[in-house]
Amino acid sequence: MKMMGQVAASATLLFFLGILLEPVRWLDAAIQPCPASCPCTLKILNCSMTINFPGLNHVPVPEPFGHPYVFVMLDFTGNTISLINKRMWWAYPWTEYLILKNNHLSRLDNTSLDGLLSLTHLDVSYNHIQTIEKNAFEPAPLLQSINLSGNRILRITQGAFQAWHGMQFLYKL
Repeated sequence: MKMMGQVAASATLLFFLGILLEPVRWLDAAIQPCPASCPCTLKILNCSMTINFPGLNHVPVPEPFGHPYVFVMLDFTGNTISLINKRMWWAYPWTEYLILKNNHLSRLDNTSLDGLLSLTHLDVSYNHIQTIEKNAFEPAPLLQSINLSGNRILRITQGAFQAWHGMQFLYKL
């Protein structure tokens, strides 16, 4: 009888331990799939070429509801990204830091930053940017700094730095 009591107590303990550990197993499974083959944490997506050889030619878009992340920083340094499509950033609405340094971008237009409402820092240095179109930075009302160094900018369309929000937070260009 005493042995049955110990077995029952052990089974109960294992049952409750399983219940307690289930959320940890679920969280681990949810954190596994980072977009593309880029390493990530809950807040940083690192798709720089040094990490993801041979690099990316486009920004990876995760499956809808495919990740539990709130990426605050996206790093695409040293890839061959040449085009930013409209709605490309809608999967990353909480991004504050976007690094597209040393890619193949040739222009920034009024949809290049669509969906990046929380963006505060943009680094597009050392690309091939020649043109900045009117209202290029309008989709990013909180933008504070823009790094355009190392580009051969030939044309900045009148109104390129104008926006409905007045770009009131921009302090570094």
